[in-house]
Order: sequence, then C-alpha cells, then structure tokens
Amino acid sequence: TWTERNAYATNIDILSTSKDTVTDWSAGTATSAGLWRAVAHNGSNRYVMVGGDGSTGLASYSSDGTSWVAGTMPVGGDGPYSLAFGNSVWVAPYSGSNDVATSSDGITFTFQSNVLPATRDWRAIAFGNGTFVIVDSSGTTGAATSTNGTSWTSRTLSASAEWSSVAFGTIGTTNYFVAVSGITGNSNVGSYSTNDGATWTASTLPSSTRWSSVTFGNGRFVAVSGNAGTTSTAAAYSTNGTTWTSATLPGAAAGWDNVSWNGSVFVATAYNTSRSAISEDGITWTERAMGATANWIASAANTA
Repeated sequence: TWTERNAYATNIDILSTSKDTVTDWSAGTATSAGLWRAVAHNGSNRYVMVGGDGSTGLASYSSDGTSWVAGTMPVGGDGPYSLAFGNSVWVAPYSGSNDVATSSDGITFTFQSNVLPATRDWRAIAFGNGTFVIVDSSGTTGAATSTNGTSWTSRTLSASAEWSSVAFGTIGTTNYFVAVSGITGNSNVGSYSTNDGATWTASTLPSSTRWSSVTFGNGRFVAVSGNAGTTSTAAAYSTNGTTWTSATLPGAAAGWDNVSWNGSVFVATAYNTSRSAISEDGITWTERAMGATANWIASAANTA
C-alpha cells in the first residue's frame, strides 16, 4: 500500500491507496490556522508543510502525515509558496523577494537574505539530479538553479510567461526539468531543460488554459489546469518531456490546481471543492470524494 498526504490552510487530508484504488480520505487539522501553501516529503521519514504571508511564517513537520508538530519559518516576502528537499536540505523560496528559507531538518528554517538573482514571484521549485530549479510566476523568463539552496545562478526560460509549476523526471537516460504556465491568464507555453536547468527549450501544451501543476511518475509528465480564478477539465501528459497530448479530467470543470504521483497513481485535487481524481497513466481519470471541502492546493507522497 501507499499513503499520500495533502495539505492546505487549516486542513490536512490523508489519502490511503492500494495498487490503483483510492480507498479513503480522512480529515485532519494543521498545527495552526494560516495559508499553508506547500508540502513535501524527504523520501525517508518526514513530511514538511510551509506557508505564511508577509507578516507570518508557517512550518510544520510529521513522520506519518497524520500527527503534525509546529516548526519555525522566518517571515519574508509574500511567504513561501513552494518547498523541495534534496542534497540533505529543505528549500523554500519566498515569493515577491530574492530570499529563501533553508533547513537541514525541516523543523527550523533559516532566512537566507538576497541570495536569489532577482526579486521575483518565485512560486515553484523542483529538485532532481542534484539540482534545485525555481521559476518565476510574474510573466518573465526568470529561473534559477542551485545545488545547496543558498548559492543561486540565474537562468533564462524559453519564453516570458506566468510559470506556475516545475517538475523533474528521468525518461530513458535523459533527465528533464519541465515547466508549465498560466496563473491569471490562459497559456499553452511550456519549457523543458535537459541540462539541469542551465538552458531551456520551448514546448507547447495541447490547449490554452491555466496550467497550474505538473508532476512526474510512471515514465511521464502529467499536467492539470484550473485554479482559484478559473475552472477547467483540461489535463495533458508527455512521455518524452518535450511534446504533449491532451487528456480530460472527470466531471464538471473545476480548479484542478494540484497533481502529484504517489508511487501508484497520479492524484489531482480541486480548489474550493471536495473533489479529487486519480489516474494510473494521466490519460484516464476517475473522480474520488475528498474528506472535506477546502482550498486544496498542495500534496506530497512517501514513495520510498
């Protein structure tokens, strides 16, 4: 069996799955109310959630995704919108700043001032092949890479766009970082890198919509669309990291703003609903009910 943990604001939902079937969602409670925006797992023994805004910082950790303990997150920018673990460090870039927060244990985060190449809306991060990659969501070509979370190198994406999400995956012998776009406006602009984020090549999503989240699993990248500002049924998948094929999410259009891979299935969640959907291949999706209606925007799984 596999277990997935999803979190947002004051809600934590737990999704238990077998090989291919979501069996249950169970409602839980975060350590405090607030804007919980990201959750990640270290591939070993710890889940970490982060969030906050310009006046508060939020962090919390758990060994099982069920019981959570408060950590510490410094206040910075508009708060962290994303989180990744790699090279024995947790990294959370702040949106609306050139700062990041780092932690060796996922409990106490340290403010790293003025380490990013520019003040941007750094809202997405991914780790792979020894490298962190972050992308800017404010409509520029901004990206940056780092191996330790404190020293960053400026990079240039293939086009100016509201870059909403980035993911890492290996297909064959090639390592890919893949980014998608569309936050306040529709977009079909994608980008990919095969040299650890150093250079980027343009790709095209199957339709122009608000592509909100991309993940990797089962030998493919999968993207979903929709967010707090719009609804959609559009999904897409890529088995080579460069070209995309259209798919359709189940039921009525929704703000499908998050997708992750839990080791068995892709799991998508919809904003301000009680809806989720699962798929083994990113092509055929089945709807599942969540444990509660909430603004579901982030998920992580222990796939170890």
